[in-house]
Amino acid sequence: MFYVSLTEPHQVKTRKLHWCAWCNELIPVGTAGIWARSYIFEDGPQSDWMHPECYEAMVGLDPGELSEGWMAGDFQRGRTE
Repeated sequence: MFYVSLTEPHQVKTRKLHWCAWCNELIPVGTAGIWARSYIFEDGPQSDWMHPECYEAMVGLDPGELSEGWMAGDFQRGRTE
């Protein structure tokens, strides 16, 4: 697995609909405090957005637990299981 960060995670107010990369729930237009990040994963650039509680759940895990990555919707909103 190849991963290089292009931007540090930062909070934004959404300008269009997005899906949370953690819980796969819809993030409506105009939602403030959403975490956004851009990175290169395997063969190309990627971007994702997360609810604040989902981002906190992700950073609270031991990095080894996420070393294989995850798919959107693998976790419940704001939870690590």
